[in-house]
Amino acid sequence: MTVVFVIDTSASMNQRCSNGLSLLDCAKSAVEHFVKLRLRDITWHKSDRYLLVTCEEGVNAIKVVDKYPFVNFTRALKSIEAHDLTEIGTSLQLVLDYLHLHRLVNDTEKYGQGRNPIHIEPTTIILLTDGTELTSKAGVLKTIVPNGPAPAGGELAAKPYRWDQRVFAIVLR
Repeated sequence: MTVVFVIDTSASMNQRCSNGLSLLDCAKSAVEHFVKLRLRDITWHKSDRYLLVTCEEGVNAIKVVDKYPFVNFTRALKSIEAHDLTEIGTSLQLVLDYLHLHRLVNDTEKYGQGRNPIHIEPTTIILLTDGTELTSKAGVLKTIVPNGPAPAGGELAAKPYRWDQRVFAIVLR
């Protein structure tokens, strides 16, 4: 399974909780705890693949793509700082484009042949944010809008997401 963590790195994530930790620190510890729980289950941890994505601008938002033993993943997770805008739509579009290209390269997408349950690649996208306004260079947005050009082969799919991908949002307050 591919697990993608999209962490909001806007300046508002520097808010402090009652325990003295920032919201970004809480998000980092939540991701670390999730990965440690997955490592306990021997049937999953060797096949898991993790992506860490922030709200930075451009391709620098993808911090790491890592498989077992996750050395680079934990190093990249600890080095995240909150100083960007809340460009969650752009980050989600980047994730969906990356996953689309990965599926094309690994021949998971079988266009014109229907769904083949043997060749699925389930993906879970976990968004950790403080739930404040979505700020971008264009101003404050009302909704999350994935934007940007379609990736290579993107014209073959009607939607940027697939049937075996799930998105979960965790709002930290």
